[in-house]
Parts: sequence; structure tokens; C-alpha cells
Amino acid sequence: AEYMGAIRIFRFASAVSVQMGSKFSSVNEAEAHVTFDSPRVLNCSWPHAMNGSSIKILVWNLKKQELSGMEEDLPHYGQDRDLLILSEGYMDSLGRSIFNSLPDFTWDMGISFRYARRDNTPATGTMIASKTKPTSVFVKLSEDTEPIINTHKCMTFATYTVNRSSGTDVSSSSSSDSVSLLVISIHAVNAVSVSALDRQLSQAAASIRAHVGPVIFAGDFNTNLAVKVSHMRALIAELGMQEVERFRNDERKKVFGQIIDYVFSRGLRVKDAEVLVQLTSSDHKAMRVEFELL
Repeated sequence: AEYMGAIRIFRFASAVSVQMGSKFSSVNEAEAHVTFDSPRVLNCSWPHAMNGSSIKILVWNLKKQELSGMEEDLPHYGQDRDLLILSEGYMDSLGRSIFNSLPDFTWDMGISFRYARRDNTPATGTMIASKTKPTSVFVKLSEDTEPIINTHKCMTFATYTVNRSSGTDVSSSSSSDSVSLLVISIHAVNAVSVSALDRQLSQAAASIRAHVGPVIFAGDFNTNLAVKVSHMRALIAELGMQEVERFRNDERKKVFGQIIDYVFSRGLRVKDAEVLVQLTSSDHKAMRVEFELL
């Protein structure tokens, strides 16, 4: 009887997995990068570099723009930023409209999966938007998938030139006056073992170790268990990175009592950090941080 019960449970889980999986379509990692530009308002070419004395970022899980208010909140709190580091961006018509409402940004998206049953099979994933064109972009899909729905999570990686001086023009500067900034936007695997999270974080660690220059690693790490937090922090320490810990109004989202949204850096000093607790257009609270080069 126990054997037959186990068989029924297995068949039910398999049927649910097939039904849920048919709602989503996976992508190959080589085809997981999408890029586009918002309309230009500034009557000039794209800046060659960021200003190393002030690098302003916004980090936020957008919850696929499902809640009302995102069309006002993202432009309002993101327009003055140099970098938007986002997860659960969703490229339906509303998402496109919201992203295009922030002028003078160039957008790079790493696709986790597409919604197979919706018009134009819109993609969702991690995003990085910047007012400076990246020098390189690539995407890494998680080795593991979420149970039942069998979808990957992803990270978007981008590098940018940053001036040590206050200007944004590198055309007349020597290479010693600028550095390469690596930015990683993560949406980590969720309902999985700590070893699955370790494998995804190891993908980022390889690029961080290889990169010569400052690093920002931020997003939704889905550290919903204390052991996941411990493993994450151990790796961050081994990589010589620092956690942004002192936020004003620190009410970041918690799951099972654990914070899941983080910002880590290397080669940068925190000038200011705040959590936008007043926002209700996502189930996560946005984080705004300002850095400067060390």
C-alpha cells in the first residue's frame, strides 16, 4: 500500500510538472541576452565612462510589474541613478512602456525563461540599465532549475569604464585614469538545496576572481534559510568583497526571518545607502546605494 501510494504521488508530481512546464519555455544561454535603448532626450552621444566619485545604483526585484504603481515608482526613483540592477523584469507591453519611460538608459536583460502561453511569449529575467554603454555583457543561467516548474534563474553580467576623475569622457584620458567595473545582477534559485545556490554563486565567483577592478554584485539572493546566508557570506568574504550593511530604513524583504536582497562590492566605498520602505509596487523594497572608487 505504501509502495502504491508513493507511485501515485510520483505520478501526480510528474503530471503537475508537465502541466506547469508547458506554461514556460526555456532559452539557450547563448540566446538569453536581450539589449535595447530607451529614447534619447540628451542631445549628445552616450557617455564614455561613469564618474568614479559618484556611482548611484538602484537594486530592486520588480515582481514582473504585477502590482500597481511600478509605472510611476521605477522612473521616479531610478532616473537619477547611473545603474539599475533589477530582477524579475518582465518584457510584456507594460514592461516595455515602463522601461522606455526612463530616457537615456541602455538596457541589458538576461532571460530566465519565457511565458509560452502569452502573446509574443514575453521574457522575464535579470536586468542592468545604465546611462553608459557597457564594454561587455553576458548571461549565466543557473545549473539547477526550480522544482515543479523546471525554470532556470539567471544572472546578467556587464562591465563599464569608470573614470577616477570626475569627468565622463575617456577620449583624452590615459588608461591609468580609468578602471573596469564589473556589475552582476542576480536572481538566485529559490526552492532548492543550499548546494544548488552554491553552484549558482560559484558561477559569479569565477567572474569576480578573474576581473581586475571594482565589482558590484547585487539583487535577490533568495537566502531563505540561515544556512544559505552563511554559505553566501563565506563566499563573499573569500572573494574579498564587502556587504552593504548600514541602510537607512532597513526593511528589506525577509523570508523565514532571513533577508534575501543584498548589495556586495569590491574596490568601492559606500557614500549613502537607503531602503525605500514606502514603496508598495513590489513585494520587495528597493535599495538605493551611492558608491565612490577607493
